[in-house]
Amino acid sequence: MSDILTIVKKELYKYWVNKRTLFTVVLFPGLMIYVMYSLMGSFAGDAIKGMVGSPVVYAVNAPQTYVEAFKASGIEVRETGNKDEALNKVKSEDSSSAFIFDKSDRGINITAYYDSEKTASAGGLSTAQSIITDVSMQIAGVNVTVEDIGEKKTNPGMAIMVKMLPFLILMLLFSSSMSLAAESIAGERERGTFATLMMTPVKRTSIAYGKVISLSVMGILSGTVSFLGIVLSIPKLMAMGEDAELKIEISPAGYLVLFLDVILIVLLVMAVMALVSCLAKTAKEAGTMLSPFTIVGAMVGILSILENGAAVPVYKYFIPVYNNVLVMTGALDGKIDISGLLITAGVDIAVTVALVLSMGKMFKSEKFIFLS
Repeated sequence: MSDILTIVKKELYKYWVNKRTLFTVVLFPGLMIYVMYSLMGSFAGDAIKGMVGSPVVYAVNAPQTYVEAFKASGIEVRETGNKDEALNKVKSEDSSSAFIFDKSDRGINITAYYDSEKTASAGGLSTAQSIITDVSMQIAGVNVTVEDIGEKKTNPGMAIMVKMLPFLILMLLFSSSMSLAAESIAGERERGTFATLMMTPVKRTSIAYGKVISLSVMGILSGTVSFLGIVLSIPKLMAMGEDAELKIEISPAGYLVLFLDVILIVLLVMAVMALVSCLAKTAKEAGTMLSPFTIVGAMVGILSILENGAAVPVYKYFIPVYNNVLVMTGALDGKIDISGLLITAGVDIAVTVALVLSMGKMFKSEKFIFLS
């Protein structure tokens, strides 16, 4: 154990004194997540509107002032006196929303209906609401409420976050870990220091485990900073809209699951990267060998977009990395599957341990040391 700790201290000191490595591996992923999600909070409103082709508004008993304002903004207005007909249209059409106007002695009550399961409907609502707000400033006693008639009550703001975050985290963690893992083993082999280290009285398995533990420590630091980037960017992301339907709300349990999931991903990624680096003669060759893993990681992150919110089959939680994506999207969307989380943790830990043990076995081989 003391030999392993000695190797860990040696490796961590090497990383710690290299400011460029600290920034690239530890700080950069979290910083990029914070910056990108803060920008998403600033521009998401316009992005949602841009997803809408031709918004359609079903107006029930609408004053002519509002009808003309809708038309002037390029929104197709379909006037009707039947509320049920309007709501059925919103459910059956992609880009529709309905506004029910109820006049009284106290003013005008406007109830807006949309289907949050359809991004275009949410975008059309956002566009129409801005027009309602502008017109209502000139009229006293206007009260506007919003109701979601979608069966799943999907949060539009959350949907964007859920679909983008797994891709972003996996891409940044894979790319930032690649250079560190390549330098740790293949880089030392290229400089000739690796063979010297292997000839010392320290057990070769201790060297292997010490290197992978030090890589994991750096990965955990990177994962923690990435998690903090997510937490700090959420208030900015909440600026997507002033209405409750657009706010991002994650429970304390969701944050905990998200943090654990990020750590599991980091440990698995570092184990994969270290093992692949063992097979390369130079750091450049290791980088070339590791590049496809970064692409695969990003592609797995993109797969979260294909999930339609339905119940996830149990077998999917047995697929490494993809199971982490499923757990992450569940934590962000408020749908934590405890059994899925336990399966994911078990699978990730088992795969990580298997990779580390394989790496220890490789270190015992003379053929591996020189790659002859």
